[in-house]
Amino acid sequence: MRILVITNMYPGRNPAYPYAGTFVAEQVRDLSRHAEVDVEVIEGFRGPQWYVKGFARAWTACVRGGHDVIHLHYGLTAAFLPLLPPPVRQRVVVTLHGGDILAQQGLPVQVAITRRVLGCAAVVVGVSDEIAQAARPHAREVEVLPCGVDDRFFSPEPACCGGETSPVRLIFPGDPARAVKNHPLFEAIVTAWRERFGPVEVVVLHNMEREQVRDAMRRASALVLTSLSEGSPQVVKEALACDLAVLASDVGDVRQLLGRTPGTGVFRLDEPVGRIAAQLHDCIEAARGSPGERRRRIRQRGLGGDQIAQRLGSIYARLSPLGT
Repeated sequence: MRILVITNMYPGRNPAYPYAGTFVAEQVRDLSRHAEVDVEVIEGFRGPQWYVKGFARAWTACVRGGHDVIHLHYGLTAAFLPLLPPPVRQRVVVTLHGGDILAQQGLPVQVAITRRVLGCAAVVVGVSDEIAQAARPHAREVEVLPCGVDDRFFSPEPACCGGETSPVRLIFPGDPARAVKNHPLFEAIVTAWRERFGPVEVVVLHNMEREQVRDAMRRASALVLTSLSEGSPQVVKEALACDLAVLASDVGDVRQLLGRTPGTGVFRLDEPVGRIAAQLHDCIEAARGSPGERRRRIRQRGLGGDQIAQRLGSIYARLSPLGT
């Protein structure tokens, strides 16, 4: 089977965010173990005219490339789909990641475009239930399928972890300048922690190489996600694979990802900061007493990269003329 992946986010393309779209590249790698995969990157970060150029290349690849399945990542990337011949559209999968379909993430133009073109795809994949629900009124068929995590790369390492870290080290995942990441709440939690529990260090995961992200997780006490909105946050899966304690706001599919796993917790954004800090303390203590539980959660939920690739393969098989 030949697969064409079209995306506007891919690592190494955008200098401002060199690791954006790493999860897409990892999915391509996992799929490549079972099929031939070509990638077309639309560099929309350079300006609107680059979308036009990218769409022209993408159209040509879709119509003349001889691929069995065409998989687009991110709704805006799919803006050219109405221009494709109907037989080609029958082989198109579109994965939505959040800002492309969730109005609360503050990208109304992108949401409007995405809604108008989803009906041109054979299958729409939402990386969370919330995203899938937002897509259903506009799509023919919708599946829920998060991006997988490389749990061979993201793994605990006893020589690095040490269990007890002094002082406590907390991870903020993302660019503090992005309002949707809600960095002020994270700072308030840190302040409340210091007042009640003592010293704490902060590590910000922004524009880090993958090895740096993994090693930061191995040495941390907990990851604290304070976002106002998310799709299916990849960083939470990576933290679980590293067996790291996780406390997260109730956004996206976080509640489903974490379940009742020891050393993890979910809070509402309107809760008192002091209560959130106390919950974080409980998560860290529970994680220290339950080694391996968070990592096991990845396999239980079927979130390993190889597991997700197999589920994607089942979707592709329904669309491919070859059926394989």
